[in-house]
Amino acid sequence: MLRFARQSALICDMPDAQAEHKRLLAAPSVLIIGGGIVGVELAGEVVTHMPPGKKVTLVTSRDRLIADKPGHIGERSQAWLEKRGVRVRCHLSFWCTILPVSESWRVLHLSST
Repeated sequence: MLRFARQSALICDMPDAQAEHKRLLAAPSVLIIGGGIVGVELAGEVVTHMPPGKKVTLVTSRDRLIADKPGHIGERSQAWLEKRGVRVRCHLSFWCTILPVSESWRVLHLSST
């Protein structure tokens, strides 16, 4: 679970997938870091199976999505996602620092270039 406050987030390790799913359903926006096959698939799942109106941003440090496959695959994926409202950002890298707060909570600080 990520709760963003400026550039920081709280993460809770919870084994209960249903609780995490409820949080994802309730979240007004979702940031997906990683524009490979898994990130693209996750963005597609969110816009397909979540309530409409959720803001989804998919970022990649590469020049296009799914950069390790032929170009047309990433281009078609990006077009499909953008048609459904996903904001795709290329050439954007993130660094994170994780600080333990308690046994089950950590603070995650994200910085971007």
